[in-house]
Amino acid sequence: MPKPTIYMSPIGQTPIKGQTSSCIESQADATQYSVKGNLHADYALILQFQQWQTNETDIVCIEAKGSNLLHTVIGRMRLSLYPLNENKWWFALKTAQLKSQSPPHANLFMAGTDFYQEQLGFSSSDFWIDQALCKVGTKEELLKETGRSKSTLTVVYNKEDINVPLAAFTASRVLPLLMNS
Repeated sequence: MPKPTIYMSPIGQTPIKGQTSSCIESQADATQYSVKGNLHADYALILQFQQWQTNETDIVCIEAKGSNLLHTVIGRMRLSLYPLNENKWWFALKTAQLKSQSPPHANLFMAGTDFYQEQLGFSSSDFWIDQALCKVGTKEELLKETGRSKSTLTVVYNKEDINVPLAAFTASRVLPLLMNS
């Protein structure tokens, strides 16, 4: 299976009110992006990059077309982004997994780099590096984490390369669901 191609373009900016990933009511500057591609079916997303007044930053899907299974991503499964230093940011890569309960829905779980190769047919490292220069590894390798989450798959990227977390949201939350449609 060829590596998926994702087409991304900014739509616009808007101020929003809502809850942060840590469930705090706040306001955010939100930039919306159109994300389109094909994996077993054409899909179209609107992803929202949210910079909250609480200093939290995340990405959430606000619209998804292409498969009925994608409804489970809208407003859920945020990808939280964290500053590492002045120029670098990082995120933990959790992956959507479809539950067999009715109605079908998905939850996030920890997946290793082999998941993307085995289930989706592409190398996660190569995929994100194609988006921009970044590093993919465990929290232990990249962040020197020694706690219980040290084996969590993590991506470190340049702060200005927003296409890396947008592609990561798509590859980790949307593409696994499209494989089941």
